[in-house]
Amino acid sequence: MSVVEAARRLNVDVRQIYQNANKEARVLAERWRQHRRGRGEQSVERARDAIDAACQDILSERKAINRREIRKRVPQEVLGSVKGVITLLQEARGRMEAD
Repeated sequence: MSVVEAARRLNVDVRQIYQNANKEARVLAERWRQHRRGRGEQSVERARDAIDAACQDILSERKAINRREIRKRVPQEVLGSVKGVITLLQEARGRMEAD
């Protein structure tokens, strides 16, 4: 059924149908953005935890914390799921060296 036909059957102006559809689309888009943001935050937390554990392991072996050692211990699917892995590594290194 066309929008024009639906408007005729509902006895409303075609513009009203489009306005309502646009409102619903905006609500759905915002929900989607929130969902994606939440998933991104979960990925960062997962990567942070994995990097922290790897750093502790590296330090227990008396080795230097660096990207090469992290890559040996953290799966690529964890590292590849976030942006800013270097920043996470630097933060973890700072936390470990402060302890």
